[in-house]
Formats: sequence, structure tokens, C-alpha cells
Amino acid sequence: LIEIDIDELEVFNYKQLDMDTADKLKDIAIELSAINSNFKYNVGKQLNRAQELLSKHGYGCFGEWFQSYGLKKGKVYDWIRYYKVFVGNSDNQKQLKELSDSKIYELGKLSQEQQKEILENANLSEMTTKEVKELTKKLKQKEAHTEELQKQIQEKELQINKLKDDMK
Repeated sequence: LIEIDIDELEVFNYKQLDMDTADKLKDIAIELSAINSNFKYNVGKQLNRAQELLSKHGYGCFGEWFQSYGLKKGKVYDWIRYYKVFVGNSDNQKQLKELSDSKIYELGKLSQEQQKEILENANLSEMTTKEVKELTKKLKQKEAHTEELQKQIQEKELQINKLKDDMK
């Protein structure tokens, strides 16, 4: 499977062409971009289906299965994340379509709730991919810290309940 990096098309100098050829070539680039997006979405959808099917039946061979088709782990999970981001954020389709693939892959590393929060509150199209990575990293750290605090609260509640029982 070949993935086209449409972001690289932006560096092409259309000024070297006559206007008619440049316009046609830009139309082709737009079509390639749509094909590329559909490709990632559809491949991600099928890979997600395969992963869920194998998981549902208790088979731990998803990696072995996709590797038998020559697929690399990083790309497989990027495509699955790409698919899940679009499926999980149907209210933000227009905004998502304006983002680079790398930004969408980064969003896919977050929970759906966090994705929605970022899509509603951050101007991702104005941010660099590095800034999006930093933002997702901070959100993941915040989530881990919150989970740790919740765990500590539960432990304290158990201690309190044990003390109350001992006092009876």
C-alpha cells in the first residue's frame, strides 16, 4: 500500500507552468488529496474491523496478520487512529479535513473526550504539528495525573471506611 504525502505537493512551483496547465494540475492535486483521505479512512476502517474481530474471539495475532500483508505497525495504527478520529468526531468533519495527517494521527492518541475538547477550543489549523504534539502530550500527562489522584482518593476512602468499621 502506498500513501501519498499531499502536504509535499504544496512546495511545487506552479508559476513555472502556463495558467491552464497549473489550474488542471491543482485540480489533480485536490483529487489526489481526496483519494488519499478516503484511502486512509477506508484502510483504517478495515484494519479496525480486523482488530476488533480478532480481539472479540480472543486471538492475539493482529500484528502477525497485518505483517503478513507487508504492513508496518506504525502505519497500521496511524490509519486506525485516522479512521477513529473521523468516526468519533462527526460534528467536526470540516475542521478535521483541513488538518494535516500528522495532526490527525496525534489527535488519535487521545481519548474521544480530549479530542472533542481540543477541536472545540484550539485552533489546530494555525498550530504546527510540533505544537499539536506538545498539546496532546500535556493532555495525556494531565489525564495520567488525574487518574493517579483518583486512585489515591479511592485508597483514602478505603482507609477511612476501614477505620470506621474498626471503630464500631
